[in-house]
Amino acid sequence: MPPPAPERAPSKPWSIFEKNIGRLTLLIQAPTTEAAAISAKLNDAKKDPSYTSDPSVIQPLLDEMNRSLTLRMTIFTWAIPMIVTFTEAYLQDAFALILSGALAKAALPSPVVEDIAGKWVKGTIRSGNPHQWINQLKKFGVTGYPDDLATSLQRAWDLRHDIIHSAEPDTSAIVKDFPVSEILKTVSMFVQTTDAFVVAQST
Repeated sequence: MPPPAPERAPSKPWSIFEKNIGRLTLLIQAPTTEAAAISAKLNDAKKDPSYTSDPSVIQPLLDEMNRSLTLRMTIFTWAIPMIVTFTEAYLQDAFALILSGALAKAALPSPVVEDIAGKWVKGTIRSGNPHQWINQLKKFGVTGYPDDLATSLQRAWDLRHDIIHSAEPDTSAIVKDFPVSEILKTVSMFVQTTDAFVVAQST
């Protein structure tokens, strides 16, 4: 499910993040609906008086179910790099808003503010990690992050790295240790907490 909207009107970066997560959620849910339909077909077949366990009869449905489950796991696996990318995109825009607001108080020309903010943000995102980003946001004044949030985020970032750089990603962690639903909760907590500060600073 898409993350719930903040109590205040969200920032533009939040709105984009929410839209992207909403679209990804629809993609994740599609194979589940298909698998349920196939399972219903299988159950209906078993109730038929002429039902037989002959493999030549039942195998096509089992093959269809297997294909659906394989598709679902593939989507679940590659959903993680997408979630991380959406979160980094939000963070880049949020950092830019926070820094631009701070630099604006120095009465610098807008082009100078945009140039400084843009270079700082890109450098921070590219060379940093969740622990460093949260520490930097705390220095700006953001509060409310759970103590273990950076560690949980880092697990998602590490999974993203493993998936992208492996010909056959290990999906066991996605199923058992850190499912997509938990990753969504983790990044949503991060974005919601950050956005509360971004919105407060802009009002």
